[in-house]
Amino acid sequence: MKQFENYILNKTFVLLFLLLISLFKSQLSINYTIEKIPNSRRHILNINIENNSNINYAIPIDTTGFRVYYPDEPSSNFYYEFADKGLGVMLLFKEQNKYIIGESRSHDFRQSDLNMREDIKKQKITGEEKLKIWQEKYKIKNKLLAKKNMYLFNNIIFLQPGERLSFQKTFDFLDFNNTDYYYNLYFLQPEIQYILRLKYSINKKIYLNLTTEQKVKLKGYKLFCGDLLSNESLFEFSKSDLKN
Repeated sequence: MKQFENYILNKTFVLLFLLLISLFKSQLSINYTIEKIPNSRRHILNINIENNSNINYAIPIDTTGFRVYYPDEPSSNFYYEFADKGLGVMLLFKEQNKYIIGESRSHDFRQSDLNMREDIKKQKITGEEKLKIWQEKYKIKNKLLAKKNMYLFNNIIFLQPGERLSFQKTFDFLDFNNTDYYYNLYFLQPEIQYILRLKYSINKKIYLNLTTEQKVKLKGYKLFCGDLLSNESLFEFSKSDLKN
Protein backbone atom coordinates (compact mmCIF):
# COMPACT_ATOMS: atom_id res chain seq x y z
CA MET A 1 0.00 0.00 0.00
CA LYS A 2 2.83 2.34 0.90
CA GLN A 3 4.56 1.65 -2.41
CA PHE A 4 1.35 2.35 -4.31
CA GLU A 5 0.95 5.71 -2.51
CA ASN A 6 4.54 6.64 -3.35
CA TYR A 7 3.91 5.65 -6.97
CA ILE A 8 0.85 7.92 -7.13
CA LEU A 9 2.75 10.79 -5.49
CA ASN A 10 5.64 10.42 -7.93
CA LYS A 11 3.27 10.36 -10.89
CA THR A 12 1.48 13.46 -9.58
CA PHE A 13 4.79 15.26 -9.16
CA VAL A 14 5.86 14.40 -12.71
CA LEU A 15 2.54 15.58 -14.14
CA LEU A 16 2.72 18.86 -12.21
CA PHE A 17 6.30 19.35 -13.36
CA LEU A 18 5.31 18.78 -17.00
CA LEU A 19 2.36 21.15 -16.58
CA LEU A 20 4.66 23.89 -15.23
CA ILE A 21 7.01 23.42 -18.18
CA SER A 22 4.05 23.65 -20.55
CA LEU A 23 2.84 26.85 -18.89
CA PHE A 24 6.33 28.31 -19.02
CA LYS A 25 6.68 27.50 -22.71
CA SER A 26 3.33 29.12 -23.46
CA GLN A 27 4.81 32.49 -22.58
CA LEU A 28 6.46 34.99 -24.86
CA SER A 29 9.74 36.35 -23.54
CA ILE A 30 11.58 39.64 -23.85
CA ASN A 31 15.26 40.40 -23.33
CA TYR A 32 17.73 43.07 -24.34
CA THR A 33 21.38 44.07 -24.46
CA ILE A 34 22.61 47.62 -24.07
CA GLU A 35 25.67 49.42 -25.42
CA LYS A 36 26.78 52.91 -24.44
CA ILE A 37 27.91 55.18 -27.26
CA PRO A 38 31.37 56.52 -26.19
CA ASN A 39 31.53 60.14 -24.99
CA SER A 40 27.77 60.46 -25.16
CA ARG A 41 24.69 60.03 -22.99
CA ARG A 42 23.10 57.95 -25.77
CA HIS A 43 22.78 54.17 -25.67
CA ILE A 44 21.90 51.45 -28.15
CA LEU A 45 19.26 48.93 -27.09
CA ASN A 46 19.02 45.60 -28.90
CA ILE A 47 15.59 44.17 -28.08
CA ASN A 48 14.27 40.65 -28.68
CA ILE A 49 10.76 39.28 -28.20
CA GLU A 50 10.52 35.53 -28.75
CA ASN A 51 7.61 33.13 -29.11
CA ASN A 52 8.60 30.10 -27.01
CA SER A 53 5.26 28.35 -27.49
CA ASN A 54 3.62 26.26 -30.19
CA ILE A 55 0.96 28.95 -30.71
CA ASN A 56 0.70 31.53 -33.50
CA TYR A 57 0.66 34.93 -31.79
CA ALA A 58 -0.45 38.36 -32.99
CA ILE A 59 1.11 41.13 -30.94
CA PRO A 60 0.51 44.88 -31.26
CA ILE A 61 3.89 46.58 -30.83
CA ASP A 62 5.28 49.94 -31.89
CA THR A 63 9.01 49.51 -32.56
CA THR A 64 9.55 53.16 -33.56
CA GLY A 65 9.92 54.33 -29.94
CA PHE A 66 9.18 53.60 -26.29
CA ARG A 67 6.28 53.74 -23.90
CA VAL A 68 6.88 56.02 -20.92
CA TYR A 69 6.27 55.02 -17.32
CA TYR A 70 3.35 56.87 -15.71
CA PRO A 71 2.28 55.11 -12.47
CA ASP A 72 -1.42 55.94 -12.72
CA GLU A 73 -1.88 54.95 -16.35
CA PRO A 74 -3.34 51.46 -17.02
CA SER A 75 -2.06 49.45 -19.98
CA SER A 76 -5.58 49.48 -21.47
CA ASN A 77 -4.91 53.14 -22.31
CA PHE A 78 -2.44 53.64 -25.11
CA TYR A 79 -1.35 56.87 -26.78
CA TYR A 80 -1.53 57.06 -30.54
CA GLU A 81 -0.56 60.71 -31.04
CA PHE A 82 2.06 63.16 -29.75
CA ALA A 83 5.37 61.68 -28.57
CA ASP A 84 4.48 58.71 -26.36
CA LYS A 85 4.40 55.33 -28.08
CA GLY A 86 1.50 53.63 -26.30
CA LEU A 87 2.15 50.25 -27.92
CA GLY A 88 5.89 50.44 -27.41
CA VAL A 89 8.11 48.65 -24.94
CA MET A 90 8.18 50.56 -21.64
CA LEU A 91 11.44 51.79 -20.14
CA LEU A 92 11.68 51.27 -16.38
CA PHE A 93 14.44 53.00 -14.42
CA LYS A 94 14.60 52.06 -10.76
CA GLU A 95 16.55 53.65 -7.93
CA GLN A 96 16.26 52.37 -4.35
CA ASN A 97 13.15 50.32 -5.20
CA LYS A 98 11.40 53.33 -6.70
CA TYR A 99 10.62 53.76 -10.38
CA ILE A 100 11.45 57.06 -12.06
CA ILE A 101 8.40 58.69 -13.64
CA GLY A 102 8.72 59.73 -17.29
CA GLU A 103 7.79 63.12 -18.69
CA SER A 104 6.38 64.54 -21.91
CA ARG A 105 7.34 68.03 -23.04
CA SER A 106 6.76 70.31 -26.00
CA HIS A 107 9.55 71.84 -28.05
CA ASP A 108 10.24 75.55 -27.76
CA PHE A 109 10.11 76.62 -31.37
CA ARG A 110 13.51 77.65 -32.69
CA GLN A 111 14.13 79.31 -36.04
CA SER A 112 14.99 75.94 -37.52
CA ASP A 113 11.60 74.67 -36.33
CA LEU A 114 9.85 77.64 -37.91
CA ASN A 115 11.50 76.80 -41.23
CA MET A 116 10.04 73.29 -40.95
CA ARG A 117 6.45 74.41 -40.42
CA GLU A 118 5.57 74.13 -44.09
CA ASP A 119 6.84 70.53 -44.19
CA ILE A 120 4.90 69.75 -41.00
CA LYS A 121 1.74 71.16 -42.58
CA LYS A 122 2.22 68.96 -45.65
CA GLN A 123 2.73 65.89 -43.44
CA LYS A 124 -0.46 66.71 -41.54
CA ILE A 125 -2.46 66.94 -44.77
CA THR A 126 -1.05 63.60 -45.93
CA GLY A 127 -1.95 62.05 -42.55
CA GLU A 128 -5.51 63.34 -42.77
CA GLU A 129 -5.90 61.93 -46.27
CA LYS A 130 -4.70 58.50 -45.08
CA LEU A 131 -7.11 58.65 -42.14
CA LYS A 132 -10.05 59.49 -44.41
CA ILE A 133 -9.25 56.49 -46.62
CA TRP A 134 -8.96 54.32 -43.49
CA GLN A 135 -12.35 55.50 -42.20
CA GLU A 136 -14.00 54.65 -45.51
CA LYS A 137 -12.29 51.24 -45.75
CA TYR A 138 -13.33 50.07 -42.26
CA LYS A 139 -16.50 52.15 -41.96
CA ILE A 140 -15.43 54.05 -38.83
CA LYS A 141 -17.29 57.35 -38.59
CA ASN A 142 -15.63 58.75 -35.47
CA LYS A 143 -12.29 60.37 -36.36
CA LEU A 144 -10.64 59.79 -32.96
CA LEU A 145 -11.68 56.14 -32.89
CA ALA A 146 -10.37 55.74 -36.42
CA LYS A 147 -6.97 57.16 -35.42
CA LYS A 148 -6.73 54.76 -32.51
CA ASN A 149 -7.87 51.84 -34.65
CA MET A 150 -5.34 52.63 -37.40
CA TYR A 151 -2.48 52.90 -34.90
CA LEU A 152 -3.42 49.58 -33.29
CA PHE A 153 -4.06 47.52 -36.43
CA ASN A 154 -1.04 48.83 -38.35
CA ASN A 155 1.28 47.85 -35.51
CA ILE A 156 0.18 44.22 -35.18
CA ILE A 157 2.91 41.75 -36.09
CA PHE A 158 2.78 37.97 -36.25
CA LEU A 159 5.07 35.56 -34.44
CA GLN A 160 5.08 31.91 -35.43
CA PRO A 161 6.23 29.29 -32.88
CA GLY A 162 9.95 29.70 -32.24
CA GLU A 163 10.05 33.00 -34.16
CA ARG A 164 11.75 36.09 -32.78
CA LEU A 165 11.18 39.81 -33.28
CA SER A 166 14.45 41.75 -33.03
CA PHE A 167 14.91 45.48 -33.33
CA GLN A 168 17.47 48.10 -32.34
CA LYS A 169 16.87 51.59 -30.97
CA THR A 170 19.27 54.41 -30.16
CA PHE A 171 18.13 55.97 -26.90
CA ASP A 172 18.78 59.32 -25.24
CA PHE A 173 17.06 59.43 -21.84
CA LEU A 174 16.74 63.24 -22.01
CA ASP A 175 15.29 63.35 -25.52
CA PHE A 176 13.50 60.39 -27.11
CA ASN A 177 10.28 59.72 -29.06
CA ASN A 178 11.12 63.02 -30.72
CA THR A 179 8.35 64.41 -32.94
CA ASP A 180 7.78 67.78 -34.57
CA TYR A 181 6.15 69.19 -31.44
CA TYR A 182 6.79 66.87 -28.48
CA TYR A 183 9.40 64.60 -26.93
CA ASN A 184 9.79 62.36 -23.86
CA LEU A 185 12.46 62.17 -21.19
CA TYR A 186 13.46 60.62 -17.89
CA PHE A 187 15.09 63.14 -15.58
CA LEU A 188 17.98 60.99 -14.36
CA GLN A 189 20.94 62.15 -12.28
CA PRO A 190 24.63 61.56 -13.11
CA GLU A 191 26.84 59.30 -10.98
CA ILE A 192 23.82 57.30 -9.76
CA GLN A 193 23.34 53.62 -10.51
CA TYR A 194 19.88 52.87 -11.86
CA ILE A 195 18.43 49.48 -12.67
CA LEU A 196 17.03 49.41 -16.22
CA ARG A 197 14.35 46.94 -17.17
CA LEU A 198 11.95 46.72 -20.11
CA LYS A 199 8.27 45.95 -19.81
CA TYR A 200 5.85 45.07 -22.58
CA SER A 201 2.27 45.22 -21.37
CA ILE A 202 -0.93 44.62 -23.34
CA ASN A 203 -4.42 44.66 -21.81
CA LYS A 204 -7.09 42.59 -23.58
CA LYS A 205 -9.42 45.61 -23.55
CA ILE A 206 -7.40 47.30 -26.30
CA TYR A 207 -8.74 44.74 -28.79
CA LEU A 208 -12.18 46.30 -28.38
CA ASN A 209 -10.79 48.97 -30.71
CA LEU A 210 -10.65 46.48 -33.61
CA THR A 211 -13.49 46.11 -36.10
CA THR A 212 -15.21 42.79 -36.78
CA GLU A 213 -13.57 42.68 -40.21
CA GLN A 214 -10.11 43.15 -38.69
CA LYS A 215 -10.71 40.41 -36.12
CA VAL A 216 -11.63 38.02 -38.95
CA LYS A 217 -8.28 38.83 -40.62
CA LEU A 218 -6.51 37.84 -37.40
CA LYS A 219 -8.24 34.46 -37.24
CA GLY A 220 -5.75 31.68 -36.58
CA TYR A 221 -3.65 33.85 -34.30
CA LYS A 222 -3.91 34.28 -30.55
CA LEU A 223 -4.10 37.95 -29.58
CA PHE A 224 -1.43 38.48 -26.97
CA CYS A 225 -2.38 40.02 -23.64
CA GLY A 226 -0.33 40.14 -20.46
CA ASP A 227 2.95 41.48 -19.13
CA LEU A 228 6.48 40.63 -20.23
CA LEU A 229 9.44 41.68 -18.09
CA SER A 230 12.99 41.66 -19.40
CA ASN A 231 16.35 41.05 -17.80
CA GLU A 232 17.90 43.86 -15.73
CA SER A 233 21.11 45.81 -16.18
CA LEU A 234 22.89 48.71 -14.49
CA PHE A 235 22.46 52.13 -16.08
CA GLU A 236 24.85 54.91 -15.14
CA PHE A 237 26.39 58.00 -16.74
CA SER A 238 28.81 60.78 -15.78
CA LYS A 239 28.43 64.55 -15.65
CA SER A 240 30.62 64.89 -18.74
CA ASP A 241 28.18 62.67 -20.68
CA LEU A 242 25.49 65.33 -20.24
CA LYS A 243 27.47 67.72 -22.42
CA ASN A 244 27.31 65.38 -25.42
